[in-house]
Amino acid sequence: MKSVIGFVMRPYVVLTIAAVTIAVLAAPFGTWPLQPLLRFILWGVLIGANAIKWRLWFGRIGPRIGDGWQGQALLVVGGAVLLNLTLPFEIALVYRLLGIAATIPWAPVFSTALAISLAIGAAVAAAHMPRPAPGSATAEPPAVNLEPPSAAPATVPPPAASGLAVRAGVANLDQVHGVMAEDHYLRLWLADGRAPLILYRFGDAVRELAGCDGLQIHRSAWVAAAAVTGARRQGRRWQLLIVGGHSLPVSEAAQKAVRARGWLDKPVETS
Repeated sequence: MKSVIGFVMRPYVVLTIAAVTIAVLAAPFGTWPLQPLLRFILWGVLIGANAIKWRLWFGRIGPRIGDGWQGQALLVVGGAVLLNLTLPFEIALVYRLLGIAATIPWAPVFSTALAISLAIGAAVAAAHMPRPAPGSATAEPPAVNLEPPSAAPATVPPPAASGLAVRAGVANLDQVHGVMAEDHYLRLWLADGRAPLILYRFGDAVRELAGCDGLQIHRSAWVAAAAVTGARRQGRRWQLLIVGGHSLPVSEAAQKAVRARGWLDKPVETS
């Protein structure tokens, strides 16, 4: 039940449901004469299908494009053009399935959808652009130390005032047990038992966590060494178990590094 509630409360799903509700009530593009149930089916199918297309677009194409504004602009413009090319035909198909006789003008529908997609996509991309850590813009240059250098500590303490720590609401990044990318968001597992979902780039999070004792074990997962409690094997695939009973996937490319840390030698559950 908790997993269902967590899925429904994801911001992406909430926005999709809100868009369907608004479209049913406002009845744009001449759909007011339709019965409420037909309007719900019409807009539920159209908005739901396009939400899935955009989710797949950002999830599959986004990681292959750079984090700079040029890459984000290409992602938004490319998606707005390619994903809306078929929209007029999708509308005509849904109308036909509902038994509604209507002629869908291709150019006006495409241009309207293009403008809406560009506006929403630009807002999402702007919110998702990496930001400098607090205080980085006004940081003073480091003072020159004329004393002879002392022995370096065994481990580098994790930064306390990084952007990820602020978003997660923790004092230090050593309180982060695990990170898992979910679309444009990150699921964090923290030492205090919380598992917040925050808007943050996985690549930025991994860079900030470089000073912590941990390892990126998948293209979308990072784990802290102190949080690993065991491993589970499913065929040829592995998952690491962390404090709290959560699990994170291990990619084939990362298995060698994970095995070198001894994490696959811990009590193993095979399924």
